[in-house]
Amino acid sequence: MVDLLKLEMKELFRQFVFRSLLLLCSVFGICLGILNDSMNDPVSAGVMEWCGILAVMLSAYGGLSVSREFNRNTIRNKIVVGHRRGHIFLAKLILVGMIYLMCIGLFILASFLIQWIIAGRILLQWKQLLTAALSAALCVALTVTISTAVRTDIAGLIPLLVLFLSMMFSGLGYEFIDHKIMDVINVFLPCGQMMAGESAVKFSVAVSCSLLETVLLCIAGCLIFRKADLN
Repeated sequence: MVDLLKLEMKELFRQFVFRSLLLLCSVFGICLGILNDSMNDPVSAGVMEWCGILAVMLSAYGGLSVSREFNRNTIRNKIVVGHRRGHIFLAKLILVGMIYLMCIGLFILASFLIQWIIAGRILLQWKQLLTAALSAALCVALTVTISTAVRTDIAGLIPLLVLFLSMMFSGLGYEFIDHKIMDVINVFLPCGQMMAGESAVKFSVAVSCSLLETVLLCIAGCLIFRKADLN
Protein backbone atom coordinates (compact mmCIF):
# COMPACT_ATOMS: atom_id res chain seq x y z
CA MET A 1 0.00 0.00 0.00
CA VAL A 2 2.79 2.41 0.94
CA ASP A 3 4.73 1.67 -2.25
CA LEU A 4 1.55 2.18 -4.28
CA LEU A 5 0.95 5.57 -2.67
CA LYS A 6 4.55 6.64 -3.25
CA LEU A 7 4.19 5.74 -6.92
CA GLU A 8 0.92 7.68 -7.20
CA MET A 9 2.33 10.79 -5.50
CA LYS A 10 5.53 10.70 -7.53
CA GLU A 11 3.56 10.54 -10.76
CA LEU A 12 1.25 13.34 -9.62
CA PHE A 13 4.04 15.81 -8.87
CA ARG A 14 5.68 15.03 -12.19
CA GLN A 15 2.68 16.41 -14.05
CA PHE A 16 3.06 19.96 -15.33
CA VAL A 17 -0.71 20.50 -15.18
CA PHE A 18 -0.80 19.76 -11.44
CA ARG A 19 2.12 22.07 -10.67
CA SER A 20 0.46 24.78 -12.75
CA LEU A 21 -2.81 24.34 -10.85
CA LEU A 22 -1.02 24.82 -7.54
CA LEU A 23 0.46 28.10 -8.77
CA LEU A 24 -2.79 29.34 -10.31
CA CYS A 25 -4.84 28.61 -7.18
CA SER A 26 -2.36 30.49 -5.01
CA VAL A 27 -2.27 33.50 -7.32
CA PHE A 28 -6.05 33.52 -7.66
CA GLY A 29 -6.54 33.55 -3.88
CA ILE A 30 -4.44 36.71 -3.64
CA CYS A 31 -6.03 38.36 -6.70
CA LEU A 32 -9.55 37.73 -5.38
CA GLY A 33 -8.75 39.51 -2.12
CA ILE A 34 -7.19 42.47 -3.93
CA LEU A 35 -10.16 42.70 -6.29
CA ASN A 36 -12.62 42.63 -3.39
CA ASP A 37 -10.74 45.40 -1.60
CA SER A 38 -10.60 47.55 -4.74
CA MET A 39 -14.41 47.25 -5.00
CA ASN A 40 -14.85 48.10 -1.30
CA ASP A 41 -16.15 44.60 -0.54
CA PRO A 42 -14.97 42.44 2.38
CA VAL A 43 -11.63 40.86 1.51
CA SER A 44 -13.09 37.40 2.12
CA ALA A 45 -16.15 37.94 -0.11
CA GLY A 46 -16.79 35.06 -2.48
CA VAL A 47 -14.10 32.76 -1.08
CA MET A 48 -16.52 29.97 -0.16
CA GLU A 49 -18.32 30.22 -3.49
CA TRP A 50 -15.02 30.00 -5.35
CA CYS A 51 -14.04 26.98 -3.26
CA GLY A 52 -17.19 25.35 -4.60
CA ILE A 53 -16.35 26.32 -8.17
CA LEU A 54 -12.80 24.98 -7.77
CA ALA A 55 -14.18 21.73 -6.37
CA VAL A 56 -16.28 21.33 -9.52
CA MET A 57 -13.41 22.16 -11.87
CA LEU A 58 -10.93 19.88 -10.11
CA SER A 59 -13.29 16.94 -10.56
CA ALA A 60 -12.38 16.91 -14.26
CA TYR A 61 -8.67 16.62 -13.53
CA GLY A 62 -9.19 14.08 -10.77
CA GLY A 63 -11.67 12.05 -12.77
CA LEU A 64 -9.46 11.93 -15.84
CA SER A 65 -6.48 10.86 -13.74
CA VAL A 66 -8.50 7.82 -12.64
CA SER A 67 -10.20 6.91 -15.92
CA ARG A 68 -6.93 7.28 -17.82
CA GLU A 69 -5.40 4.41 -15.85
CA PHE A 70 -8.31 2.13 -16.72
CA ASN A 71 -7.98 3.00 -20.41
CA ARG A 72 -4.25 2.32 -20.37
CA ASN A 73 -4.72 -0.95 -18.44
CA THR A 74 -2.49 0.45 -15.69
CA ILE A 75 -5.02 -0.65 -13.06
CA ARG A 76 -5.04 -4.23 -14.37
CA ASN A 77 -1.24 -4.30 -14.35
CA LYS A 78 -1.20 -3.21 -10.71
CA ILE A 79 -3.51 -6.09 -9.84
CA VAL A 80 -1.32 -8.54 -11.80
CA VAL A 81 1.79 -7.55 -9.82
CA GLY A 82 -0.01 -8.25 -6.56
CA HIS A 83 -1.74 -5.07 -5.38
CA ARG A 84 -5.15 -5.61 -3.80
CA ARG A 85 -8.16 -3.91 -5.35
CA GLY A 86 -9.11 -2.28 -2.06
CA HIS A 87 -5.64 -0.76 -1.77
CA ILE A 88 -5.75 0.49 -5.35
CA PHE A 89 -9.13 2.16 -4.80
CA LEU A 90 -7.93 3.72 -1.54
CA ALA A 91 -4.79 5.00 -3.27
CA LYS A 92 -6.95 6.65 -5.93
CA LEU A 93 -9.07 8.28 -3.23
CA ILE A 94 -5.96 9.63 -1.56
CA LEU A 95 -4.53 10.79 -4.90
CA VAL A 96 -7.64 12.77 -5.87
CA GLY A 97 -7.94 13.95 -2.27
CA MET A 98 -4.42 15.35 -2.46
CA ILE A 99 -5.31 17.23 -5.63
CA TYR A 100 -8.27 18.84 -3.89
CA LEU A 101 -6.46 19.42 -0.60
CA MET A 102 -3.44 21.13 -2.12
CA CYS A 103 -5.25 23.21 -4.75
CA ILE A 104 -8.14 24.42 -2.56
CA GLY A 105 -5.85 24.58 0.48
CA LEU A 106 -3.39 26.89 -1.29
CA PHE A 107 -6.28 29.04 -2.52
CA ILE A 108 -7.55 29.45 1.04
CA LEU A 109 -4.06 30.04 2.46
CA ALA A 110 -3.44 32.73 -0.15
CA SER A 111 -6.77 34.26 0.80
CA PHE A 112 -5.72 34.18 4.47
CA LEU A 113 -2.50 35.98 3.59
CA ILE A 114 -4.19 38.81 1.71
CA GLN A 115 -6.88 39.10 4.41
CA TRP A 116 -4.16 39.51 7.04
CA ILE A 117 -2.28 42.06 4.95
CA ILE A 118 -5.31 44.19 4.06
CA ALA A 119 -7.69 43.69 6.99
CA GLY A 120 -5.19 42.78 9.69
CA ARG A 121 -7.10 39.61 10.62
CA ILE A 122 -8.54 36.40 9.22
CA LEU A 123 -12.17 36.95 8.27
CA LEU A 124 -13.20 33.37 7.45
CA GLN A 125 -14.69 31.36 10.33
CA TRP A 126 -13.80 27.81 11.29
CA LYS A 127 -17.27 26.59 10.35
CA GLN A 128 -16.75 27.83 6.81
CA LEU A 129 -13.40 26.05 6.58
CA LEU A 130 -14.91 22.81 7.89
CA THR A 131 -17.76 23.10 5.41
CA ALA A 132 -15.29 23.57 2.56
CA ALA A 133 -13.24 20.56 3.69
CA LEU A 134 -16.26 18.26 4.02
CA SER A 135 -17.74 19.40 0.70
CA ALA A 136 -14.40 18.80 -1.00
CA ALA A 137 -14.20 15.33 0.55
CA LEU A 138 -17.67 14.55 -0.82
CA CYS A 139 -16.60 15.75 -4.27
CA VAL A 140 -13.52 13.51 -4.08
CA ALA A 141 -15.61 10.45 -3.18
CA LEU A 142 -18.11 11.22 -5.95
CA THR A 143 -15.38 11.77 -8.54
CA VAL A 144 -13.47 8.57 -7.80
CA THR A 145 -16.62 6.43 -7.47
CA ILE A 146 -18.12 7.59 -10.78
CA SER A 147 -14.81 7.30 -12.65
CA THR A 148 -14.28 3.80 -11.21
CA ALA A 149 -17.82 2.68 -12.02
CA VAL A 150 -17.97 3.96 -15.61
CA ARG A 151 -14.36 3.26 -16.74
CA THR A 152 -14.63 4.83 -20.21
CA ASP A 153 -12.81 7.61 -22.04
CA ILE A 154 -15.38 10.18 -20.92
CA ALA A 155 -15.73 8.80 -17.38
CA GLY A 156 -13.50 11.54 -16.02
CA LEU A 157 -15.86 14.22 -17.33
CA ILE A 158 -19.06 12.74 -15.90
CA PRO A 159 -18.24 13.91 -12.32
CA LEU A 160 -17.67 17.40 -13.76
CA LEU A 161 -21.16 17.38 -15.30
CA VAL A 162 -22.79 16.01 -12.13
CA LEU A 163 -21.07 18.54 -9.87
CA PHE A 164 -21.72 21.44 -12.25
CA LEU A 165 -25.45 20.67 -12.36
CA SER A 166 -25.45 20.26 -8.58
CA MET A 167 -23.75 23.63 -8.12
CA MET A 168 -26.16 25.38 -10.47
CA PHE A 169 -29.21 23.87 -8.78
CA SER A 170 -27.90 24.71 -5.30
CA GLY A 171 -28.12 28.40 -6.16
CA LEU A 172 -30.95 28.61 -8.68
CA GLY A 173 -33.18 26.31 -6.64
CA TYR A 174 -34.00 29.18 -4.29
CA GLU A 175 -35.81 30.91 -7.15
CA PHE A 176 -38.59 28.32 -7.33
CA ILE A 177 -38.34 26.25 -4.10
CA ASP A 178 -39.10 27.39 -0.57
CA HIS A 179 -35.89 28.58 1.15
CA LYS A 180 -36.17 26.20 4.10
CA ILE A 181 -36.75 23.23 1.83
CA MET A 182 -33.87 24.29 -0.41
CA ASP A 183 -31.60 24.61 2.63
CA VAL A 184 -32.32 20.96 3.41
CA ILE A 185 -31.68 19.91 -0.20
CA ASN A 186 -28.37 21.78 -0.22
CA VAL A 187 -27.20 19.75 2.75
CA PHE A 188 -27.13 16.70 0.47
CA LEU A 189 -25.76 18.35 -2.69
CA PRO A 190 -21.96 18.03 -3.09
CA CYS A 191 -21.29 21.77 -3.34
CA GLY A 192 -24.59 22.95 -1.89
CA GLN A 193 -23.30 24.02 1.50
CA MET A 194 -20.50 26.12 0.01
CA MET A 195 -22.77 27.86 -2.47
CA ALA A 196 -25.81 28.44 -0.24
CA GLY A 197 -24.28 30.57 2.52
CA GLU A 198 -26.40 30.90 5.65
CA SER A 199 -28.66 27.91 6.20
CA ALA A 200 -31.62 27.09 8.41
CA VAL A 201 -30.22 23.57 8.93
CA LYS A 202 -28.16 23.01 12.07
CA PHE A 203 -24.44 22.93 11.40
CA SER A 204 -23.98 19.61 13.22
CA VAL A 205 -26.68 18.02 11.04
CA ALA A 206 -25.06 19.35 7.86
CA VAL A 207 -21.67 18.01 8.94
CA SER A 208 -23.12 14.59 9.76
CA CYS A 209 -24.88 14.36 6.40
CA SER A 210 -21.71 15.26 4.49
CA LEU A 211 -19.68 12.67 6.38
CA LEU A 212 -22.32 9.98 5.89
CA GLU A 213 -22.61 10.66 2.15
CA THR A 214 -18.83 10.58 1.74
CA VAL A 215 -18.47 7.27 3.59
CA LEU A 216 -21.34 5.65 1.66
CA LEU A 217 -19.91 6.77 -1.68
CA CYS A 218 -16.47 5.42 -0.78
CA ILE A 219 -17.95 2.07 0.26
CA ALA A 220 -20.04 1.90 -2.92
CA GLY A 221 -17.05 2.74 -5.10
CA CYS A 222 -14.88 0.13 -3.41
CA LEU A 223 -17.54 -2.58 -3.81
CA ILE A 224 -18.05 -1.69 -7.48
CA PHE A 225 -14.31 -1.82 -8.14
CA ARG A 226 -13.90 -5.17 -6.40
CA LYS A 227 -16.56 -6.74 -8.66
CA ALA A 228 -15.50 -4.93 -11.85
CA ASP A 229 -14.36 -6.96 -14.84
CA LEU A 230 -11.17 -5.31 -16.07
CA ASN A 231 -10.60 -7.61 -19.03
